[in-house]
Amino acid sequence: MNEQKGMFGTLFDFSFTHFITAKLVKLLFAIGILGALVGSIKFIGGGFDLGVGRGILALLISPVVFLVLSLLVRVALEIIIVLFRIAESVQTLAEHQTKEPAAADAGPGYGRVVDSPDGASTVISMDAQD
Repeated sequence: MNEQKGMFGTLFDFSFTHFITAKLVKLLFAIGILGALVGSIKFIGGGFDLGVGRGILALLISPVVFLVLSLLVRVALEIIIVLFRIAESVQTLAEHQTKEPAAADAGPGYGRVVDSPDGASTVISMDAQD
């Protein structure tokens, strides 16, 4: 599953085993910054539509508007990337657990490993049946 696909190969991956969003984040961020710039310019234009005084005030406030909009775009994209990294980490953990047969012998459910005084590790079952 570690084979690298191109952009079109990933786009038409109907099993959704490869994610395209993580590859497009830089482009999406550039589009978001451009949108923040357009929003700031509209904010200035709206201020001048209401009068010269409000237009000058909007001109002074517009850098803050741009920064806030840019920050919102950045945070939203970082949340998306974190979700993708969590998914990749969970997949790696699942693949790692299937390679270790000793973990499957621990029994159903959850357990915790406890070290005994002689240095041996024991898995204690935490099932609801206990």
